Amino acid sequence: MTTHVTVRYTRALAALAIATVALVAGGGATASANVCADANGGYFGRWLQPNHAMPINELTYLSSMDATKVRARLMDAADTWNREINTCGYSTSLSHTIALAPGAFASAQDRADGDRFNGRNQIAFGPIRGIQWARFGCDGGVLACAPYHRGANGYFDETDVQFDTNYNWWGGRETTVPGNAHDIYVPEGWYDLWGIGAHELGHTLGQAHATNAGNNLTMRPQFCSGTNDAACAPYGGPSSNARTLGLGDIHWYRQNYRRSGP
Repeated sequence: MTTHVTVRYTRALAALAIATVALVAGGGATASANVCADANGGYFGRWLQPNHAMPINELTYLSSMDATKVRARLMDAADTWNREINTCGYSTSLSHTIALAPGAFASAQDRADGDRFNGRNQIAFGPIRGIQWARFGCDGGVLACAPYHRGANGYFDETDVQFDTNYNWWGGRETTVPGNAHDIYVPEGWYDLWGIGAHELGHTLGQAHATNAGNNLTMRPQFCSGTNDAACAPYGGPSSNARTLGLGDIHWYRQNYRRSGP
């Protein structure tokens, strides 16, 4: 049976400028058909500087994970935005760069934990359970969560991403050629690390969900496991379809970083 996934965007504890973006189990809305003509989307914040670093805590990988492949897929996810990878023929217009690489972490316990903001961005794997996550709407059936924090100037000063290890993450693409988004096989019951990673990293850039989004928009709020489009309908396509940006993703990303103010 195909598992359908809805992304829920929650803005919590606004007075402290803290919020999260989460992927949670649930249903979805019918998607429109043409990602190259779908301009849905939006933004909720941005970085002041032209790039931000996202160190990966590779100590949090499960023993069953191939560290080389997982690292490559996460870097592909960052490249989706850095190179504006799309299948619609849109040209790249550099807006903001995510510098993603393994970081120097001392412990597997050094993860995002929902309400801990220490001024250091990071990507990690681990359970998303407990009151520190629940207070942000990231507990119970959550696939991944991207908490963020705004500084006194209104711009982001920290963003984190955590993937819940209670779910199966597919990072097994064999080719080492970066940006090969055409090999989209993902086993049934598994979620594509590249696709969901691109979605979560979009939130770390300040991109909001694209409601009523097209089948392939990276920031659409509906995903499902596996690769079979027919089995996913009408939930916006499988998670591997989020590897490439559509018109709405690119348009609102560029608008976000061309404006003035936080």
